Amino acid sequence: MNEDAYKVLGVSRDASQEEIKRAYFRMVRQHTPDSDPEMFQEIRRAYEALKDMEEQKKDLETISLEVPDDPMGKKMMEQILSCYGSHDYQRVIDTAQEAVRYFGNCSGFLYYLALAQREAGYTGKSVRNLELLVEKFPDEVRFRRELAISLQERGFGKKALDAFETAWKMGCRDTEFLFLFNLACYERRKYARGVQILETLIGDAGRKTVLQPLEYLQPYEWLLISSASVSDEKFRQSAERFAQFLLEAGGGLDGSGEEIAEMFLPLAMIAYGISENDEIPEMAAGWMKATYTTIREAVWKILAAAQKAIPDEKLWKETQKQLEHVFVMGDPELSISTRCVVDAFVGGDEREDPQFTRFIQLDSMLCILEEWPENRGQIEILKHRYPETYSRLEEFVRRLDSESTDRLRDSMLKDYRRLAKYFDGYYFQRYPERRQEGTRQVWDSDQEGTFRRAEKKVGRNDPCPCGSGKKYKNCCGRKG
Repeated sequence: MNEDAYKVLGVSRDASQEEIKRAYFRMVRQHTPDSDPEMFQEIRRAYEALKDMEEQKKDLETISLEVPDDPMGKKMMEQILSCYGSHDYQRVIDTAQEAVRYFGNCSGFLYYLALAQREAGYTGKSVRNLELLVEKFPDEVRFRRELAISLQERGFGKKALDAFETAWKMGCRDTEFLFLFNLACYERRKYARGVQILETLIGDAGRKTVLQPLEYLQPYEWLLISSASVSDEKFRQSAERFAQFLLEAGGGLDGSGEEIAEMFLPLAMIAYGISENDEIPEMAAGWMKATYTTIREAVWKILAAAQKAIPDEKLWKETQKQLEHVFVMGDPELSISTRCVVDAFVGGDEREDPQFTRFIQLDSMLCILEEWPENRGQIEILKHRYPETYSRLEEFVRRLDSESTDRLRDSMLKDYRRLAKYFDGYYFQRYPERRQEGTRQVWDSDQEGTFRRAEKKVGRNDPCPCGSGKKYKNCCGRKG
């Protein structure tokens, strides 16, 4: 299991606990229980397997476990502890089951049997054994905690939420418990309750004397996502709280820039989903209560705080570019043509085919050109609201202002018609009359003058256009 756990988290065998924790928080942000529940559970199990053994032992020392006052029973418990510490869960299961058959349902054997069964994937058996422990020791909060976790991993959402509530009322407040409690609330769409849990988690972490930034980032991200499902005002409050935390933490966040940067995109995608709610069922169902504008403004406020807390011009410039792209694509005040031209220029960085990139840029620019200057207000929105994005279009806008619309269109259509033979675009679909213009003779001015070909002249040694495979001079180009 250890080797697999290192691979799942993408860390080396000699990674420190801090590196393991950093990798864990980064991966659970990428694979949320909502988008990839199986991968999320695998990541969580891998992290549990690699947690510091001393930390596990310290946790387990707080529980009063029954162990038979018998040399054989004590030896079996020592073997169970040793195998559990080395993550040999199947051997723990075998030894604990043998001990239960011989000594009965002692809490020590049952407890480790249930934990090992859960780690090995036998969640149903883990639930049954923990239910026995809870029935026998109803006041033991640790048994209630583990039962809630096993119920959640088994997929018993409602029962898990009830079990989390019970453990909460009994005083369970450790970080992992609160984090999983929030996930249970989120899966059952109890968003307001999940926000309360996260606020408790963040408040408890905030009272620590030594700042551990990685302990804050994941709870804050989930607080923002959950708050967006509660109300506009709650999301705004959560965003302000996170921005204030970034400013107060200051140098304590050194080295966490990339982790913070990764938190922004999920929020931007929520805003995009709210804007394009006809395409995303979750948004159409009204699960998200925060508005597009509130989320966009809150993200910029958090980004400004992050820039002050962690000076890294290159990182934040790239982050701003990515965020602006997403926000532009979801901005309800921008037309489809404006969004397309932004996507063509900004999204082109990720495309491998330069010819296709050139084609979609021409396609979107021609659509903008047909609506110019009526759509000048759209460009002004880009200029003031999305400056990084506007800088990519500035040269095109300058040409719009300084050149004749007809001349600019003709110069772009020459390349566009050539590439349109290989790619499909929107321009000819929206303006079919422009396609027909390509078959007419084109002159370089409105007055009499030099004739300019619309298509390239076929050379004598070029392949013949008829498709015979011969050279033009030996086929259709022969004189007489």
